[in-house]
Amino acid sequence: MERKWCYYFPVWLLLGAVCLVFVVRHLSYPKAVFPSVGKFMAGPQFLDAVRSATDRPVPLHLAEFHDGAECDRICTEREAPRVCYFRWIAEHYAAMGSACGDCRWGNRSHCFHPQCITADGMERGVLALNRRIPGPTIHVCRHDLIVVDVVNHMEGLESTIHWHGAHQYDTPWMDGVPMITQCPIPNGAAFRYAFNASEPGTQLYHSHSGHQKANGHYGLFVIRSPTDINHQLYDYDLTEHHIIISDWTLDLVEKFVPGLQSSTVRMDSILINGRGRHFDEEEHELQTQAPLTVYRVKKGYRYRFRLVSSGSQFCPFQLQVSRIICSIGKGNLI
Repeated sequence: MERKWCYYFPVWLLLGAVCLVFVVRHLSYPKAVFPSVGKFMAGPQFLDAVRSATDRPVPLHLAEFHDGAECDRICTEREAPRVCYFRWIAEHYAAMGSACGDCRWGNRSHCFHPQCITADGMERGVLALNRRIPGPTIHVCRHDLIVVDVVNHMEGLESTIHWHGAHQYDTPWMDGVPMITQCPIPNGAAFRYAFNASEPGTQLYHSHSGHQKANGHYGLFVIRSPTDINHQLYDYDLTEHHIIISDWTLDLVEKFVPGLQSSTVRMDSILINGRGRHFDEEEHELQTQAPLTVYRVKKGYRYRFRLVSSGSQFCPFQLQVSRIICSIGKGNLI
């Protein structure tokens, strides 16, 4: 009888250890009610450090869990910080692919189909986040906790996301530089980025692996501040008023490097928010099937436009803003 007890002792010991872990987590985070609690609470020391960051005026309560889109709001000093959650799927995709229907043949309504990436109007392979180029935008308030799950569905490719402009003082392992601050995310795996939105301003995120940025892995990353010193200069700071400039080629960038002469490495078009047009050298004309980015404003009001450059091979860009091109209804287009 004593021998049987000895056989079962390791099993009981293991069950006791598991129960102890759950008790400790429950006592540490009694009000955590959001999905995937087990994953998010892994690493309690990290969460404790982020939650009690010295520059955060109001304590962060982990129960305040929000979909990322809900964090795009007017920021106030009295509001408690939020946990802003995003889930991105990185995958091989196509510009002007089947999702765009007859867009390339002049049916403009098809160009706005869900999951349609028009780019400069030419069909080519791309790398997309949630089947978008640029990827999903992030708009949060200062001191929010940003949580992004990146799922890698790119066959044969590893990836990381670098948050350009985030200093990552408290979380250097979230900086997204492969083999320096983190191991790259292998195909079929996922990685959770979680860091404090501490640096207000207009910033950029992009892949830091290979030429993935040049093929579509980039996006806007905005941290609004309730104490913005420039708030007297504009009436509106709208989410849609952003300009992401990027260079674009008619084929995957890997085709051009390495090994080619520098004179043959050139960009075919420029995209603004993932939209542009290209000049067909065989037809000797500008291809205008793909739509351009349109901004709507009302006369007499001041708008803040956020501008970032996501150029990969070409620099610098020259940008010119005209006053008014035309007016439609009650709004003006610029």
